[in-house]
Amino acid sequence: ELATMGRSKAARGSGGSRSERKPPVTWAEDGHTFRVEQEAAGLTDESVDEWIGAWEEELDRELPQRSVSAAAKGERIVCSFADFSHNSLGNCGIEKIARALTQRGLPVQVLRFFKNRSADAGAEALADLLRKLPEPMQELHVSHNRLTSQGAIALMMTAAAVGSPEQGPPTWLRLENNCIDWEPVIRESEA
Repeated sequence: ELATMGRSKAARGSGGSRSERKPPVTWAEDGHTFRVEQEAAGLTDESVDEWIGAWEEELDRELPQRSVSAAAKGERIVCSFADFSHNSLGNCGIEKIARALTQRGLPVQVLRFFKNRSADAGAEALADLLRKLPEPMQELHVSHNRLTSQGAIALMMTAAAVGSPEQGPPTWLRLENNCIDWEPVIRESEA
């Protein structure tokens, strides 16, 4: 049993060749929501371009028909969950993904980047994504990275500014296990 678990973990984290990679998008049965499940997919700042290309191809192929179908039901296309945790994404990789998500202009409800290598520039890119999404994100998880007070302030202030009570609860931010000195963050939030 342990050998099987070890092989499974190794296979999950290896990234593998393109044919072994996880699909860029998994569509829900409702036809208008999708998930991105790239946890431990071996993504790096360099290899993420390949994933973005596959993701864009999938959306270019599927969105026209799915958008018409969703609109006929009074729905919209939504990314319900995007998980990029347990990879080796630094600022550059996270900036690329945030830019790709921003360019599509689709709601993203849950976004996970925990256990990567991002610092404040990645946090700034995520704050920019939060500002540009068509509706507030429900959860943003960036724990276990290299963010400092500067990145935490950017994310917290942006998350607080984009939501409203009519749109639901505020974005839930997970920022633990970073390099954050919380005193400047608290001072900024009280200002």
